[in-house]
Amino acid sequence: MGSAFMMGIDLVKLAIRHGWSLRPHPGGDHPYLLERSGAPRPIPVRHKLKNRTEVIVILKQLAIPRADWPGSVK
Repeated sequence: MGSAFMMGIDLVKLAIRHGWSLRPHPGGDHPYLLERSGAPRPIPVRHKLKNRTEVIVILKQLAIPRADWPGSVK
């Protein structure tokens, strides 16, 4: 499948600390589905995130403050 810039589970753990919950989402390209009350829609997260840009897009959708972003993404 190729190398990963970051594993999706690491992003999921960060999102959970910021009030998001993990909804079961079996199969497909996006095994993680994050949701929060008041959010317009659930945010899908892939198992392996390929590059920094993909991670930044998800972090912005999750509204996670830049100060809490992983060091490799800042």
